[in-house]
Amino acid sequence: MHVIARGEVYTSDLIQELTAARMVVVEGTLYPLLTRLKNAGLLQYAWKESTSGPPRKYYSLTDQGTNSLAALTETWNEISASVSSLLSPPEANTFQWEPAPEAEPVVGHVETPEILADEQPTVEAEQVAEVDATPETETATETLAATDTENLPSTTEPTAETPPATDLA
Repeated sequence: MHVIARGEVYTSDLIQELTAARMVVVEGTLYPLLTRLKNAGLLQYAWKESTSGPPRKYYSLTDQGTNSLAALTETWNEISASVSSLLSPPEANTFQWEPAPEAEPVVGHVETPEILADEQPTVEAEQVAEVDATPETETATETLAATDTENLPSTTEPTAETPPATDLA
């Protein structure tokens, strides 16, 4: 849309300009896109006579298209600045994020109050017993109890299989 905003443009000229900008665009993609933009009221076209063949369709932006392009450009600039700030080293980061202005509360929205310590939800002993009685829990508990932890290697002493850690610095 930005290329079309500069003035009337013929499709092959649009493809050449996008290709020069290292954007891969094929006619099979561009024509349906132009049709959708036209149907959305963002583009218009005019047939113009050609000196080298049949009339050509030249595209231009409508007023709605110009407004839409301005909004898209603003959004792109915000995204670009955010990505640039993430890619730059922290000391070189000059991008300053500014929060959006306060919006009106949504109807039906309830602010979540902070939960006080004495208002924390509690679990009754019967509920815990019900959870512990499931077959999956019993199997996991039996497996854990049956594990022989005395024969496991110590994590602090190196073994023949695990050499001692060395300082690489």
